[in-house]
Amino acid sequence: MSRRSSRSSSPRPPAPPPSAWRWVLAVPLILALMLSMTAMGYPMVYLTRVLRHWHEGQAATDATLPRRAVAARAGVTELQPVRDPLRAEPALRQAFDGRAPAGWLAERGTRALLVLQHGRIVAEHYADGAQADSLQPVRQIGDAVLPMLLLAAIEDGLVQGLDDPLTRLLPELADRDLRYELYTLRHLARQQGGLRWSARAGLADDRLRSLYWPDRRAWLLRGLSLDGKPRDEHVPHAWQADLLALSLERATGRPLSDYLSQRLWQPLGMARPAAWLLDVEDGLERADSGLLARARDLARLGILMSALGVGPDGRAVLTSGAVQQLITPDGAHRLNGGTWVQLGWHARPDPQQGLLWWAEGSDGQLLLVWPRQQIVMVRLGTREGEPVPAWLDRLGGLARALAASDPCGASGTPPPAAEPHEGADAAIAQAGAPLQRVNLTVGTAEAAGPARTAAPEAGAHAGVSASATPVAGAASTAGVRPAPSPVPAWARLPLKVDPALAWGGCPAL
Repeated sequence: MSRRSSRSSSPRPPAPPPSAWRWVLAVPLILALMLSMTAMGYPMVYLTRVLRHWHEGQAATDATLPRRAVAARAGVTELQPVRDPLRAEPALRQAFDGRAPAGWLAERGTRALLVLQHGRIVAEHYADGAQADSLQPVRQIGDAVLPMLLLAAIEDGLVQGLDDPLTRLLPELADRDLRYELYTLRHLARQQGGLRWSARAGLADDRLRSLYWPDRRAWLLRGLSLDGKPRDEHVPHAWQADLLALSLERATGRPLSDYLSQRLWQPLGMARPAAWLLDVEDGLERADSGLLARARDLARLGILMSALGVGPDGRAVLTSGAVQQLITPDGAHRLNGGTWVQLGWHARPDPQQGLLWWAEGSDGQLLLVWPRQQIVMVRLGTREGEPVPAWLDRLGGLARALAASDPCGASGTPPPAAEPHEGADAAIAQAGAPLQRVNLTVGTAEAAGPARTAAPEAGAHAGVSASATPVAGAASTAGVRPAPSPVPAWARLPLKVDPALAWGGCPAL
């Protein structure tokens, strides 16, 4: 047999499939790309996380990040359900287009919906594998928690005030750029413009950097740049929250998660620990979107707001003045639809329901508070499902139905049936009453008021209110018209609430 025929008859190894060839070629290219990116200043950990994010999504990548526990207090009890859970069923079906809530919510990516009235669970629905004990990402709702901790640090004497220069706590920033001395803690808490934020595609995208950069402290102190002076505009992004978190860490001398545990989680009786994602082990919390919590415990933050800072034991967790600081329209950023946002919390007046306060995050995460009716709702999901205004209107209708059938009655004086959003202060002045402004001084005796007293005796419910004082030089005679305000007068006056009723003291429920 010839050499040629012998060679042709020998078996050939099977050719690799096309997909295998792609991997054979791709792996060296990926390694070469990662090495080149590392040489350009991108840490290997960052590159690995971004590749996972692009391949598997943010949820899968977040699951691999280290986290720090937010400790709860041992021996506390869960929120209690209402005696008659079917009372709310007609209102729920009406809010969800006549359908059963579970199916309607699941179709819109909702993993948790929790509805509370007077501190008791009216309705609770979970989907997509979530349960009552599931820790869920609350996204930028953490931006509303940070100002609460900032005001707590002011009350504790660890921070001088909201207008403290940022460089007092982070002096390294002034060494890089003297314009940092113009920035205050208030600018960060109000999410004002001025810090550089790049939305470029690829690894230089600040959103990806804020999610996965492995040394957040170093980046904030040495890598972050300014666009200029602070600007009076609402431009929320992660670097503001992270700088505020780093400032609180410096002021308190402890991790942000530990201070959250000490000042809110334990005093409010959270029944389970929360968690905060870190950049690295023992690193800095991802303040903007890294907080993980149960819907039930998140709702307790809403009850705290509706009780004007009073906790379940009758003592002030925050002063009523501090709560007013979070939501006052004075100096707030004005958004569409009569809405304003102050220190991480949004608010808008409703002629039928009074005030609505809420904190929101991406993917339609919502913590809603109707303080006059003491109704709190939490919506958490994997996607928005509906635009936030649609959620507000839909859940607002549910709140109206619950308030109409409230066996304990709405707290506070209801607003007028129809109140114009313009000229409310002028109308007060024409009627002969001096203009009132909420006293927003944090930590003073006036702001603390009854909220700093011990729990009232059985059967006695002490009302809590922020103090109000006449504005110097305010007109008190008819015919004098001050500048019109887009906020109705009744939305500017102090609320009077019954903290015991807010925390489950309605026997009829």
